[in-house]
Formats: sequence, structure tokens, C-alpha cells
Amino acid sequence: MNAKFFAALLGSIALCGSVQAGTVLTAGSGWVNDTANSQNTPSANSTITLTIDHGQIDVFSLSDCCVPGDSYRVTVDGFASYTSTLGLLPTYWTPTGSGQDLDWANPALSHLQITFTDPNAAPLTLTLSIVDLASADGGPGYPAGFEYRLDPVPEPAAWALMLGGFGMAGGALRMRRRALAA
Repeated sequence: MNAKFFAALLGSIALCGSVQAGTVLTAGSGWVNDTANSQNTPSANSTITLTIDHGQIDVFSLSDCCVPGDSYRVTVDGFASYTSTLGLLPTYWTPTGSGQDLDWANPALSHLQITFTDPNAAPLTLTLSIVDLASADGGPGYPAGFEYRLDPVPEPAAWALMLGGFGMAGGALRMRRRALAA
């Protein structure tokens, strides 16, 4: 066989095997920017893969970034579907004042949060796909920009420990005031 045939064969194998891997999302890694290039088609970074550790609760947050009123749909493992809405949602990270944090705090932009928990003995791996459902101005409005992140939610034991610490600190301050007054 000649060299041109092998080059063509290798080229076609490379094209067939070059499936986009998508994005791996890690809890606590911060904002990831993404775009949708047309209505009802997966975003540039789709498919997004995330892993929830055993017993952990993680929150996926999505925020529109540019045009108020765009709406997005997130599909989990190909069957569960969630749609973004206008308004403000809780923050599970420490805001830094970045552009993405400002977008999250803007009630005119659409937002979405999904809480994932893993009750199984092994880590749970999920895949997400994101599409832009509608452009706010009713026109083309593409590419549409948005951002998302995954953040761990502290376990109840961590919350209890933190609240106990605050209570002890408050008790110590109260005892100190009584000692000073006496």
C-alpha cells in the first residue's frame, strides 16, 4: 500500500476519534465561562462532567453574564432538566468582586442552582449539558455568554462545630464583661 493511502486512513481515524471531551468541573474551582452559539444546541463546553464524593453535598450554580432575560436549560445525565429563572439565589462561595460574582448578584440576569448529593458508597459521576433556550431580545443574540461553578456545601457536623465555636466565643465575652463590671 502506498503512503498516500496510509495518510488518508490515519487522517480519517483521527477525525472519527476526535470526540470533544467537554469540561471536567471540580468543586471549589471557581467560575467557568461558556457560550451558546445558537438556540437549543449544546454550549461550547458541553458535555460537562462532575463527580460528587460519597456523603458530600455540592451545588451547581449557573448565571447569565451579558443580556438580561436569556434563559438556559441544564440537562443532567440526559433526562433530568432544569431551567434558569430571574432573581437572586444563595451564594455558597466567598464573593471576590469579580465580574462573574457581580453577574450572580444581578437580579435582572437569569440564574439556576442544582444541589447534588451522593448517598452511595462510591463517588457519583454526572454529565451536564447546557443549552440557551431563548435570547432576551427575541432576536439572534448569539453567541450568548454565561458562567457556572460547582461548590461544596459544608456538612452538618461542620456547621454544628462552627456554631458551637461562636457560642463559646460569645459566652467568653459575656463572662469577661461580668468580671470587668465586678
